[in-house]
Amino acid sequence: MPAEGQAVIRYREKEIVFADGEKKMLRSPKIEMQNLQFGDLGPETMMSVRVAQQLVGLGLLEAVPESAMLATAKSQQKTAFAGRPNYVWDIENERKVIGRFGWKANQPTLRQQTAAAFNGDIGATSFLFPEKNCPPIQTQCVELPSASKCGGQGGCTGNAFRPEVSPSRLTNITFYLQTLTVPARRSAGDPEVKRGESIFTALQCGVCHVPELQTGPKAFIPAAANVTIHPYTDLLLHDMGDELADGRPDFEASGREWRTAPLWGVGLIPIVNGKVFLLHDGRARDVAEAILWHGGQAQAASEAFISLSKAERDALVKFVESL
Repeated sequence: MPAEGQAVIRYREKEIVFADGEKKMLRSPKIEMQNLQFGDLGPETMMSVRVAQQLVGLGLLEAVPESAMLATAKSQQKTAFAGRPNYVWDIENERKVIGRFGWKANQPTLRQQTAAAFNGDIGATSFLFPEKNCPPIQTQCVELPSASKCGGQGGCTGNAFRPEVSPSRLTNITFYLQTLTVPARRSAGDPEVKRGESIFTALQCGVCHVPELQTGPKAFIPAAANVTIHPYTDLLLHDMGDELADGRPDFEASGREWRTAPLWGVGLIPIVNGKVFLLHDGRARDVAEAILWHGGQAQAASEAFISLSKAERDALVKFVESL
């Protein structure tokens, strides 16, 4: 089948000058579509660059009770960092619940997140997402026999639905993702790391990147229930300003709102991946760049970071990378 088109990413740059005179160049991606095979995109089309998120500790985040998330949101209401939950649709239970996975917290459970990735990323059907991901204009995609239509007595013309991702496979992959553990902290006793933690607190970063959460009695395994975890997230949506906005709403999340990203394990990303792409579109190539892009409710923290001395900035980054 012909490709829909070719996405070309180009970067726009801007320079940031710290209070001590040091300079840092930031970049932001812009998508350009070329070689479109099915005509121009409609005026209502919304596009946004996305990079994959970390997969560690997802089962623990799933075990955090909704009541705890709501309590955090309530505690933030009288601050400049007021976050809110994104209420999304739970397909299996047919009701609205609080989302917690994805850049905009648009998935309620890890199982649904996994099924959505199967369908959206590689076009594999499941009982949660039974339809192929084919726009009507892509007739070859629509008409091509699908494994999901090849069940029952009639083979590929039968009426029985056989998902390409069987329920057992979806369950096993979900359980695998739930059990990916969080790496242990590194250099927690280092004086510079401790200094960075103090700066992290002084800049009020911990209001959104909450250092400590408690799982509830319902968890994927008994050992994950009722334990204290340190993900450095509140799992809530926050307005991050115009420069990070993608103008693409998702359930109750606006185009300016993003879920607070967990910070645990972030310092190991360059070791695991060989490179660093932080924030939803990968524009930040290190922790400092990610901080500098914070706007909206986090604008004050970004400006305070610019005002720090180099030694203080380095200490703060070292603390975040130790998590």
